[in-house]
Amino acid sequence: RSLHARLINNLIGKKPAVIAFDMIFSEAGSAKQDSIFAEAIRNAGNIVLGEWLKTDTVPLIDNSGTNTGTLNIEKIIPPIPLLAQSALATAHFALPKVPIKVNSYWAYKEGAGDIPTLPVVVFKIYAMTVYDDFIRLLKVVSPDMAERLPDSSETVVTEKTIKDIILQLRDNFEQKPAAAINLLDKIRLSKNPAADAIKNQILVSLIRMYQSPKNPYLNFYGPAGTIRTISYHQIIEAPNNPDGRSFADDLNGKVIFIGLSEQLRPEEKDGFYTVFSQPNGIDISGVEIAATAFANLLENSPVEPLNRGVHITIVALWGAILMMLCLRVPPGIAAGSVVGLSIIYMGVAHFQFKHHGLWYPVVVPLFFQAPVAFLGGVMWKYFQANRERRNIRTAFGYYL
Repeated sequence: RSLHARLINNLIGKKPAVIAFDMIFSEAGSAKQDSIFAEAIRNAGNIVLGEWLKTDTVPLIDNSGTNTGTLNIEKIIPPIPLLAQSALATAHFALPKVPIKVNSYWAYKEGAGDIPTLPVVVFKIYAMTVYDDFIRLLKVVSPDMAERLPDSSETVVTEKTIKDIILQLRDNFEQKPAAAINLLDKIRLSKNPAADAIKNQILVSLIRMYQSPKNPYLNFYGPAGTIRTISYHQIIEAPNNPDGRSFADDLNGKVIFIGLSEQLRPEEKDGFYTVFSQPNGIDISGVEIAATAFANLLENSPVEPLNRGVHITIVALWGAILMMLCLRVPPGIAAGSVVGLSIIYMGVAHFQFKHHGLWYPVVVPLFFQAPVAFLGGVMWKYFQANRERRNIRTAFGYYL
């Protein structure tokens, strides 16, 4: 833990916005090591420590002694008090595997009281730079909601009430969804100079975070290592290492996630199977997934499936268009048209996914509806031609 302390002390001079440890410190080490680590955390003033979400499975037995199922009990195990009291906040980051692939993360863990997870807490701390502007806008839109919140960011940081405020605001926006909509309209219509564009973007992302589902999809940026990774020794030995200085020189205002991110397969202990997992067995580490979730919140760029009504409408219209086309034109032209329209649809879906994070239906329209429509059109023309032949044969039968 003195090694972590040295890392923090070397990072403080680079003025990062937030430093988050995706590591567990639930057991005490040596008193000296813990004390050195705690002092470094206090001096930094912007450290978030990881919690452990422990799940206990308890069998359920009825009066006859028959096993009727199991009950999962989730408990939050915080860092040891010395470290927890020194940190600005603590948060857990457990990931759902359904069934084995990680496609999403918990922004608010329902089974543990809807508490915010590590990416949400870190983004809230990062967004404290716009807290005063947020309160000012909230007083205009919903004064009663603003009255129940601290007036300044200094109060929040001093009292270390980050998670309490997140829960309170999320609950308020769930009860009054119009307040969030009005806030977004105020920001959109504001005539602030261009210099405030970044501030406005953070405000929009912050409000969207309170509106986000409890289990949002992850918008991955690429395979393991896509998000910039720096080794411990490159920071700790920076004074004696020119490469270390170059790595650490541009950390001003950045958010740093610290955790195990080993790319060598034999040493990999915290990897998760995702859509970007490599054939050689290298998975994305938990700490990089946490950084990905934070970046999604910051950029307001999660993957969002279309709502059920729009989804059904697109599938229905696509099927109707293909079927009408295949029924009205010859099979050769129909085949070319279906292929062309499918390529256009795939291009539009890819563009919307890449640039707007919108998840359009792909499998059903392209791999089910398109071939069914074409085959259905061909079979309909075949049966229609057979019926016409029978009619002609019957008509000529009266004369021959």
